[in-house]
Amino acid sequence: MPGLIIDKKEFLIPGLEIVNYYDIPALKLRASEDMRARRGLRVQSVGLHNTKAKETHVVPGVGPETRLETRITNWWSKDNSPAGAHLCVDYDRTIGCMADLLRDAAYHASSMNELSIGIEIYEDGTGKVYQAQLETVVALVEWLCAFFGVQRQMPPADYDGVVERIRKGGSTFYGVFGEPWSSWKTAGGSNRTTAASGSKPPRARTITP
Repeated sequence: MPGLIIDKKEFLIPGLEIVNYYDIPALKLRASEDMRARRGLRVQSVGLHNTKAKETHVVPGVGPETRLETRITNWWSKDNSPAGAHLCVDYDRTIGCMADLLRDAAYHASSMNELSIGIEIYEDGTGKVYQAQLETVVALVEWLCAFFGVQRQMPPADYDGVVERIRKGGSTFYGVFGEPWSSWKTAGGSNRTTAASGSKPPRARTITP
């Protein structure tokens, strides 16, 4: 059974179904366009994103397979913009691993790219996600936090202010962060690439066609 790719090694996670680019080479993010080599080989945060950037509603049970990992990497490879994430979680709980979690910095969160792992959670155009899918995300994040020594903390869901450690570039932020981008109100950067001080915060974006 495939696992997560970390420092060129494969790590299985009991109870989670994973597909990776060792078994399906086409899943690998494109170097320079959608990722680059991580400079410090250090991870201190995990970023959560939903593919349609909509207000979500949760449906009980497990959803259908949509082959998200194939569709999302194909979309990123053709969109001519710097966008990518290390992992994705489909409706049917399948986890796609599209980059080395330690060696690759995927372009998913502007100035946070260098020190974080990015996870895309599939939702359709109505914002639908499935309960079992979210439980998989929780189990995955728990495992990542334990493996990399990331603190199990994140800004409260109802917090609408600015997280100063993220606004200043994220080098001192430890924990889990995600959308909506309220904590990035004055953060620099374009959608996903390196931040530039004083520019606009990352935009909500649609990933899948």
